[in-house]
Amino acid sequence: MRSPSGVWSLILSAYTPVPGAGKGRKALAAARARRQIARMDQIETPRLHGRPCRAEDKAHVTALFGTEEIRRWASPPGLVWSAERYATVTRRLAAHWASHGWGPRLWFEGRSLVGIAGLQFAVLDGLAAVEIAFAVLPAAQRRGFATEMLAATLSEAGGITRRVDAAVLEDNAASRLLLSREGFRQVGSMVEDGRRLLLLERSLT
Repeated sequence: MRSPSGVWSLILSAYTPVPGAGKGRKALAAARARRQIARMDQIETPRLHGRPCRAEDKAHVTALFGTEEIRRWASPPGLVWSAERYATVTRRLAAHWASHGWGPRLWFEGRSLVGIAGLQFAVLDGLAAVEIAFAVLPAAQRRGFATEMLAATLSEAGGITRRVDAAVLEDNAASRLLLSREGFRQVGSMVEDGRRLLLLERSLT
């Protein structure tokens, strides 16, 4: 999963609450958000359940992106993940759901956090895209959870888009293999923050 602090800072800045906005406007926005999130809220697989990321999920986001194994794939080298950055990423994940009624989910086995996976708006090589993104906590890896999360995400993607895109670091062999098994094919590449990303896509038509 690529960092929400990179491309996402451009895409989701429009969803960040504006200080001083009127109470009536906020109430209407909150009501709309609840209606939209209700469209595609909970999702379950044989072992996992996924739900939208909420504004109060900073601890879960910190647990995910606070691990070096995830950060090295998800964000540029040297990027400092401060407490404020974790809070900002959490708000933006929640804002994607509030604005669209779909987005990345946090996934759990019972009450234990496993990872994050879902669809998100992105800009890939200068073009708007619906991107699939995912990350699994190190302790939960090698148990097939990523496959389970991606399969569930793709099963509902047809209601959102006709094509799902993905961007994966060239040397991230595990993610490349997983996406290939899910029917993605490479269609190009791009450089972001000095690192080469392979661009993949899967048609849903």
